[in-house]
Amino acid sequence: KIFLFAKYLIPILAYFFAGSSSQRHNYKNQPHNSSKFYLSQNDITGFNLTHSLSIDSSSFNETDLLETDPSPIESTGKVLNFTAQMQMMRVKGGGRLWDLKSFGAERLASLREEGWIRFANFTLSSIYPNRSLSASSPAQNNTISSFTSRLKVPSMSIGMRIGLGAALENLGLDLEARLGTVSTRLSRLQEQQEARERESEESLLLEESKVLPVTDLGLPDRKIWIVTTATLPWMTGTSVNPLLRAAYLARGKQKGAVTIIVPFVPMEDQDRLYPPGLRFENIQAQSDHLRDWLRKADMVEEAESLGIIWYPGRYLDKMGSIFPMGDITRLIPDDEADVCILEEPEHINWYRASGTNWSKKFKHVVGIVHTNYVYYAAQDQDYWGAGIKGTWVKGFNKMMARAYCDKVIKLSSTLQKFAEEKEIVCNVHGVREQFLRVGDATAEALSNGQGLDKGAYMLGKMLWEKGYDRLWDLMAQSSSRLGACFPIDVYGSGAELEEIKQKAVKLSLPVSFFPGQDHAQLTQYRVFVNPSVSEVLCTTVAEALAMGKWVVCARHPSNEFFYQFPNCLPFSNEKEFSANVWKALTLDPQPLTARQRENLSWKAATKRLINASKVTVGESKARRRELDEIAWVFHQNLGDGKWGDTVRKILQAGIVSDQNAYTEAFMD
Repeated sequence: KIFLFAKYLIPILAYFFAGSSSQRHNYKNQPHNSSKFYLSQNDITGFNLTHSLSIDSSSFNETDLLETDPSPIESTGKVLNFTAQMQMMRVKGGGRLWDLKSFGAERLASLREEGWIRFANFTLSSIYPNRSLSASSPAQNNTISSFTSRLKVPSMSIGMRIGLGAALENLGLDLEARLGTVSTRLSRLQEQQEARERESEESLLLEESKVLPVTDLGLPDRKIWIVTTATLPWMTGTSVNPLLRAAYLARGKQKGAVTIIVPFVPMEDQDRLYPPGLRFENIQAQSDHLRDWLRKADMVEEAESLGIIWYPGRYLDKMGSIFPMGDITRLIPDDEADVCILEEPEHINWYRASGTNWSKKFKHVVGIVHTNYVYYAAQDQDYWGAGIKGTWVKGFNKMMARAYCDKVIKLSSTLQKFAEEKEIVCNVHGVREQFLRVGDATAEALSNGQGLDKGAYMLGKMLWEKGYDRLWDLMAQSSSRLGACFPIDVYGSGAELEEIKQKAVKLSLPVSFFPGQDHAQLTQYRVFVNPSVSEVLCTTVAEALAMGKWVVCARHPSNEFFYQFPNCLPFSNEKEFSANVWKALTLDPQPLTARQRENLSWKAATKRLINASKVTVGESKARRRELDEIAWVFHQNLGDGKWGDTVRKILQAGIVSDQNAYTEAFMD
């Protein structure tokens, strides 16, 4: 077992947890394949003319023209590099070349030993895919010089030029005609070869750019299942955005074409997560709540046609997240398993029970990564593995993406690499129409001279990682430098609310705190402030822009999508932060153009999702399936049976550790 561990498991873990080399064999730098062709010896009569294939023509230099070995280069048959060679000799001290055939072998050996002659391989041409036979220098009077220039032959010494001309003259051959014949034939062959290569390359590119139909979510007959890790009334990104995505994908389709799969948690977890007065004894009551929410969002037809399935889940305090109990794939009939969208594929699968592989059950699996768990893990210093937790999370994230996804969509480039050949960065989120209508009303009011009567605000969970510590420090620095600081209203609730309040009071900052509220109701504020750098893509920033507000946000990869909007004011330091806030407080925001409004909508986000989910023939060929299979087998065996429950406990899974016991008791 120790031997097998060292031989197989350590290299696997090294790939996923220590990082893997992204360098692959670069075929672009290799010569192109092409059909062979030869220059017939009949083209130049009376010469000891040979032709061959050689590996590299780019290394030829002056010394190559004066080799002591007269034997021709042998044909390798690997790379097309056409060379026509003429074996010549030069008398020591003179400039005349003679035909080698006029000497016998013994006489040649004698002359060489006496130091009177030396041999030269004169390369007439070297045809390479990226080389042209067209002239690269002005035509020269000397025919030999002109010819060798056209064919990209290394320049010869004056003696060699004179000698070659003399040799041709002594043999009674027409120099111009013979070299012209060679040049014309080689040029024609080169043009034909280049045309074939262009046609072949274009054909290959066209073939490899074709989209595999099985990966096209836009086809009308697709059955789509969306699995997420949270649900309403918990107002978090992984509950709101997947529900809206499912509704927009269901728009115009028959009932049941799109189904969302969400967690149902016991009452003790509902007490931790849901607002007062919203508790659900059964899944039917909570399903009704989701459909009512969609109706209020003006999605009446979608509320009726969208399928809703519930899986048992538990809330893990340590992670601040819901995790599934048992194998979710069992809830989906095999004959209906077409397309699966895993919202947070790493989160869903970290502690999963042993079961069917998503990518083996479904025809196409798309993973959408919402959260920067590596960032959060690196901030956690509360248990024995804190120092390496970030590295382990990063490794397991790669493993989950490889094992279970056919395409991985990262909402922004702030996220780690998961599986380079099958991942893409794309914002596939949008905002509700309600926010866009608020923006329309704001633009109309501003055009009529009716301004926004409130200043700055921030909305988010009361957790330090949401950027409150950074905001307080920026405000304190601004107050110290300028002698005053702008007031701000903060909306939200969370476990660290009191600590956040205490620091604001300690720094004497003008901050007012309010309970969390629906963002669409905060219409009268001018500027939304978001200093967070822990986000992947901040939904509230998109909503604020849609409502026609200024947004002051950190200059960070998570906010790059928003830079296209003129009302987005990114900052890198306190001076930029203060200048942007004061600008937003004193000037009216610009109304959204039709194009900008469209880019923020769920309609546009759904189009981006369909395009980002596609896999081309070329991408499919590049997929490293051996690593995907290794990741799947390793994770399946790691979490299987009672051993798997023990491993999950070691990995801090807490209440969701006993997946095997739960499956035996409830799922079977």
